[in-house]
Amino acid sequence: FHLPAVAPKDCFLSPALMVVDLGRWQSENISGKILTWLQRYRDQPLEEDLWVKSLIMPPWLLSLERFAELDPAWGCVDLGSEELTPQETKSLLKMGLAREDMLRLEMGISSSGRLQPALHICTAGSKLLHFSGSFKPWLPTGRSSPICALPQVQGPYLGWTQSGESELTLHCKLDGQELRVLNCSSLWRAFLTAEQECGLKGYDAGWPDVDK
Repeated sequence: FHLPAVAPKDCFLSPALMVVDLGRWQSENISGKILTWLQRYRDQPLEEDLWVKSLIMPPWLLSLERFAELDPAWGCVDLGSEELTPQETKSLLKMGLAREDMLRLEMGISSSGRLQPALHICTAGSKLLHFSGSFKPWLPTGRSSPICALPQVQGPYLGWTQSGESELTLHCKLDGQELRVLNCSSLWRAFLTAEQECGLKGYDAGWPDVDK
């Protein structure tokens, strides 16, 4: 067998949100194709690698011959990223991110052109939030948390922000619109009960002795 040619500009499948046509999935035996690629990976000579870094994504991509691209507004990914890429940073600056707002939000741009902490504006209209990256909203950290745009929908009855936390409004207009922002972790906690958040922190670390 041989690996299909993959061009550098080919699409990359994001597992954050997928809509699957189960009928076509079964008729085209996608599960069988994925298992076949995994078996080939298992049986490969030790001195060679069919792919690296991920065991899941390559067989998916090799098995899907046809797919439709969802609008980016469906999923907002990398909300746990510590910084934005240089390309993402340039895009925000072109949209109107001002130095005044960066100072107020304690942001900076590294020598490599990366905005720190990350500012995610896709949360304003996204239907799904994906906290991929090193920052997890249920884990405490001493570093600056990524910042997210406030969703443009009605929030839970207790509001989006945690007790004592304020929403900020950028003075400039990004892409022609005034932007209200808050810590990304607040969006995660907005729909969680205290018990659910405690469970995510881990049994030993978060649950009181009386509940063990």
